[in-house]
Amino acid sequence: MSDNYGGRDRERNDSDASSIFSGRSTTTAPTEWSASEGTQTETDNDLISIMSSIYDSTHSISSSVLNYHFENGRRYHAYHEGKYIMPNDLQEQNKLMLVHLCYELVLDGRLHLAPLNDPRDALDIGTGRGDWAIDFAEKFPSTQVIGTDLSPIQPLWVPPNLAFEIDDAEDEWVYSTQFDYIHTRTLCGGIRDWPKFHRQAYDNLRPGGWLEMQENEAWFQREDGTCPQWTNLFLEKLDEASIMSGNRLNVAGDQKQHMLDAGFVNVRDEVFKLPLSTWHDDSRMKEIGRIRGLAMNQGVEGYSLALYTRYLNWSSGDVRDLLAKVRQEFNDVRNRMYITVHVVYGQRPEGVQPIL
Repeated sequence: MSDNYGGRDRERNDSDASSIFSGRSTTTAPTEWSASEGTQTETDNDLISIMSSIYDSTHSISSSVLNYHFENGRRYHAYHEGKYIMPNDLQEQNKLMLVHLCYELVLDGRLHLAPLNDPRDALDIGTGRGDWAIDFAEKFPSTQVIGTDLSPIQPLWVPPNLAFEIDDAEDEWVYSTQFDYIHTRTLCGGIRDWPKFHRQAYDNLRPGGWLEMQENEAWFQREDGTCPQWTNLFLEKLDEASIMSGNRLNVAGDQKQHMLDAGFVNVRDEVFKLPLSTWHDDSRMKEIGRIRGLAMNQGVEGYSLALYTRYLNWSSGDVRDLLAKVRQEFNDVRNRMYITVHVVYGQRPEGVQPIL
């Protein structure tokens, strides 16, 4: 955890020109593409040429990874296009920054709840902007950290013990080392075969290593468990569409059992309820509600736009009309709405062979 926790304003260039990837990836310098035309600009070509000269021969640039997909005014990943329903544009990146800050507050500055002891190798799956991976690498400077994602949106300047890679967690894992710690955050909606995912995580941990998943439920509600009218409609349709897509969003509560089924031991599921506005009486929870509410305002469109238009045949205008009503409901402090987060972690037992 950096010393200026809670008020960090880490300098970064949020354009995609600020990414670097290790040799396992075929991409080094992602670049910005024209949202209006979906084509590469002359500036982009110049940037690729410049960035290509920076890195050695173990790195190369793949235009297929940089050729982002644009849909309904939002930008999506190109690598394994269509697998993940969340966009990767600046609006989504701003949401990820707010979510990272919110987790810092919720966990009292801790980056993990699993009881780690000087890990040698760590893996962050679905690293997004790389905020968590950067903080973790700074906290454990002797740990070799890898952050993976479908989108090359991470910054160029990172701790020397951190490398970012373009990878799909649903592919076969071919890492050259086993890990002492594997971390995920908000990966729900990105995995179709959860038993396979947990089996691969188990097999790629050293005996005694930990898997930790920090996942929020894709459902929010009042304190009494009910939902306002438009929120209830929105969530029911969101769940329906995500099930149709094969990547159900609302599976955070299932992760503990998946870990147990894969053979993990010492499994714990720690649950936190986060306000979605400033309705809470406690000052700390009020601040959490302010930040999580800002993130939800930024992110609720990203969760739903692709799912509603691709699988429910809604128009983008109808989706945004519904979202305006949903935002009004969770921003209304009288509704006292919250979202539930599960921090689930478990250990691969010592001296036990992988479950095949």
